[in-house]
Amino acid sequence: MARQNNVWGRVEELERLESLNIDISSSSALEELFRADELAGCIKEVCIRDVKEEAYKTLVLPTMERLSKLIIRSCDISEIEIGRTPCDIILTRTRLRNLTSVIITGCNGLKDLTWLLLVPNLTHLELQCLEKVEEIISEERVASSVTDEPKARGMNTPFQKLERLELINLPRLKRIYWSPLLFPCLKKIVVEKCPKLRKLPLSFKSCVGGGEELVINYRDDQWFKRVRWEDKATKDRFLPCCEKVF
Repeated sequence: MARQNNVWGRVEELERLESLNIDISSSSALEELFRADELAGCIKEVCIRDVKEEAYKTLVLPTMERLSKLIIRSCDISEIEIGRTPCDIILTRTRLRNLTSVIITGCNGLKDLTWLLLVPNLTHLELQCLEKVEEIISEERVASSVTDEPKARGMNTPFQKLERLELINLPRLKRIYWSPLLFPCLKKIVVEKCPKLRKLPLSFKSCVGGGEELVINYRDDQWFKRVRWEDKATKDRFLPCCEKVF
């Protein structure tokens, strides 16, 4: 522990440090990151893995203004929050404007990822092996965050910059979002082992202006046969975009 603290201290003393990529695999290192505000502000990529302690069931990430890539693997967490404010004021918190890639795998306590509303420039989202996730963005949690629910929805349309969405082995996932999204930049969706996901949040107006036609990759014929579309126009538009991969 002492050696680790010395390392963090030396890093903080680097006056000209502009960017930092870091791999965290212990609760003590994570705690040091929380305390080192100036250091957190320099981090561009971070991988948090194998954090199992009870104290980190809620993973509260410090505001990392330069963060562009976040990876969380095999952590016993049930909640992710940004900053140190309660989730019920999610709409007013500082957003992670430089974060473009989020990969989360093997975190079986998570039920949703509503905090992604704070990531307006996300281009790549990969979710794998999350046993309890039922929704990506929770309608209930968004509605409870403000009094004026319609206004809240209008202010927090997610995934406006998203280009690639990968959903793999999410056995309880029922929906990504409660209504169709425009997805103006979306180029690819990958769906594998998501048996309860019956509907993608698409309409015939989705994915217009991105320059490339959307590709929807799937492996399970039964899943593909059970997919429901918003309407016939949506089905006619996106059914040809579906490609089975082997």
